[in-house]
Amino acid sequence: MANSESKYKSQLKNKYKEFGLKSLSPREILELVLFYSMPSATALECADALLERFGSINGILTASFDSLLEVHKMTEKAAAFIKLIPSMCVQYTKSCTENGALMQMSQIRDFFNAQFYGLDREVVKIVCLDKKLQILNVCTVAGGEASSVMINARQLISQVISSDCVGCIMGHNHPQGKCEPSQEDIAITKGITALLNTVKVELFDHIIVGNDGVWSLKAGGKI
Repeated sequence: MANSESKYKSQLKNKYKEFGLKSLSPREILELVLFYSMPSATALECADALLERFGSINGILTASFDSLLEVHKMTEKAAAFIKLIPSMCVQYTKSCTENGALMQMSQIRDFFNAQFYGLDREVVKIVCLDKKLQILNVCTVAGGEASSVMINARQLISQVISSDCVGCIMGHNHPQGKCEPSQEDIAITKGITALLNTVKVELFDHIIVGNDGVWSLKAGGKI
């Protein structure tokens, strides 16, 4: 039994090395990750238990540390290793965009995905940009319950003026829903646009990050 598990582990690693992550099923990806933090036999059982409990890799990576520990065969070492993966991805994405430019939609999408990853409460952030679309400042102007926030207009204007920016991109998350904007989101966007106009600053876009992707209100014709 031990030999067959060792052979399977070797085959899975070679498959990943040769064909990449896209060649692996969600179960195989989990097994490969767990092989580095627990014995092979335990990893196989734990991968099945994780998928049964959380339903998907995204569900597993966003689960709390304590929730992971409740899974059959899970260890503290393996749970810490799993939680390390999304944290490293977020730091990598932030390092690629910090003090950089947000000129393309792909850059904007990656930036806000990193800003909101793993949050279970709705948060609103403003990114202040210069005329070359270089990031001058990133600030949180609202944070509330899972499905609602109250924007601090005074703080927003203060941050915008102090950064001496020419424009902003606003972003917020829908932690428990789709990225499509609600009527309230559209109304808030119009209000923020008018507020920024009073200090001659343009709202370039409003980005919403949901469970199903990223929505640009500019691309959707709402700005």
